[in-house]
Amino acid sequence: MDRPKGWKDLFEAKYNGKVGISGFGTTFGTSSLIEISKLYGGSLTNVDPAFEQLKKWLPHVAVIAQNPIAVNTLFQQGQMDVTYTNYQTVSTLKGRGWTSSS
Repeated sequence: MDRPKGWKDLFEAKYNGKVGISGFGTTFGTSSLIEISKLYGGSLTNVDPAFEQLKKWLPHVAVIAQNPIAVNTLFQQGQMDVTYTNYQTVSTLKGRGWTSSS
């Protein structure tokens, strides 16, 4: 599978059923909403475009992690193949032997 090169790539049909996302009730989740919103004309104070995109996208999401920490487990259990995440999560997975080709 080709790796996504940015946020918008995650919305492509080829990733349907493969993407895991973090819930939006955390700082990381809020930051994610803002970044998605910016891609579709929103801003720091206008995240409506993110919600519009998510309405279309959520039926194709493999799993929603309750919090960013749960992403590690869901990824390792094979419940998702692709996700957006932060450096700490990547470092943890690398420390457990996972690579971008695992």
